[in-house]
Amino acid sequence: MPTQYVPGQPNPYFPKHEFHGIPVFGSFQCVDECKLHHVVGAAANVEKAVAAYILTPERLWGTFQVEAEELVKVNGRFDGNEQERNRRINAAYAKLWLADNRFQWAGLAAFASKQVGCGMLHSTQLSEHSAEELRTAASRSGSNTEFGASSVEPGLIGYGANFMLQRLGFGNLHLFLDIYPLHRFFMERGPDDFEKYLQFRNSKKYAVHWEVDS
Repeated sequence: MPTQYVPGQPNPYFPKHEFHGIPVFGSFQCVDECKLHHVVGAAANVEKAVAAYILTPERLWGTFQVEAEELVKVNGRFDGNEQERNRRINAAYAKLWLADNRFQWAGLAAFASKQVGCGMLHSTQLSEHSAEELRTAASRSGSNTEFGASSVEPGLIGYGANFMLQRLGFGNLHLFLDIYPLHRFFMERGPDDFEKYLQFRNSKKYAVHWEVDS
């Protein structure tokens, strides 16, 4: 049965968003939590005012970007562990589609990312096989000259496999960090807010992990 995500309603895939029900540029603090300040009024008289935190579009976008980043960090890091990160990305894409069947792209992305994972696995196996050949050549070699000649091919294969693993992981990660927050913002805030506040996504105040040249 087709499903459509409804913000704020219980579902098995996403918890209630921390800013659910709070409009952009609205306060997300209770009055009791706000601080009272003395300010100069319009008539140059001293008045009392309450200072509260305001939900800016930049901060709202930041919540979805942080959500994406936390999903793909392995032991608190973005580098290394490409295959584990790939599994998490596959699952995250699948959850987007399961929570809201309008996101057919995310459903396809789960399968596409899985194929990327297969390429990572193949690269890892090639790298391990090449390393084993190098160890075998080293143990059998009676001279550095013989070892150097016999290690050229497995050495090149191992280098290429490691390079491919790194690039597949790089692309897998950065596509996810670009696409996932867009889907999550749309899910939680709807098409009107999405179109209205998309321009505020890139913010120096809420920096994101992004190693791709602009």
